[in-house]
Amino acid sequence: ADARAVELRARADALGARAGGGAFRYARPDSTFDAARVKGTIAELVRVRDARMALALEVIAGGKLAHVVVRDDETAKLLISRGKLQRRTTFVPLNRVAARVLPPATLAAARKLVGDENVWSPLALLEHAADLAPAVAYAFGGALLCADAPTAKRLAFDRSVGVACVTLDGDLFSPTGTLTGGSRAPAGDGLLARAAALVAARAEADAAEALSLIHI
Repeated sequence: ADARAVELRARADALGARAGGGAFRYARPDSTFDAARVKGTIAELVRVRDARMALALEVIAGGKLAHVVVRDDETAKLLISRGKLQRRTTFVPLNRVAARVLPPATLAAARKLVGDENVWSPLALLEHAADLAPAVAYAFGGALLCADAPTAKRLAFDRSVGVACVTLDGDLFSPTGTLTGGSRAPAGDGLLARAAALVAARAEADAAEALSLIHI
């Protein structure tokens, strides 16, 4: 590989180390195992359309961002038994996962109360491959994203809506009466942002290495 390819690979490796727990590593269960059966963590598989929404989306998904999407439950069983996993891992098999999607009537009721410009469906704010829709709905489909705290509080406790609501600042209002908030990582340093940077860096390094091989 040429100097540029080496530099880009080193940058990608550094970002991978910084991502830390966000990366999923495993050993191939056998020589015939198709790596395409492992899609990656949910954090790696989605793109946020608007960076302002990233923090709230991270709060909505929570620990599910680190869950690993796989093609089917047989893949998950193989990895658990023979993948030499270094940590406990939750798998999301696409053939089994139960997608959580708020009824359209709930979003319509919320918009009627506060206006379209103040509340969003998290699923409409994300880009992802079509086949990953059930896994994305599983992670992000059970809440609403709101412009501010008064909006989130109103919707969370309104009988016609009554679902978890998260503000752009990452504060979570639950219809059970709890409120979660406080200090968070600086903008751009969240798991979704780091995962996006890592995916982009790896793609750039792969392209540079492929180009250098062509020129050999």
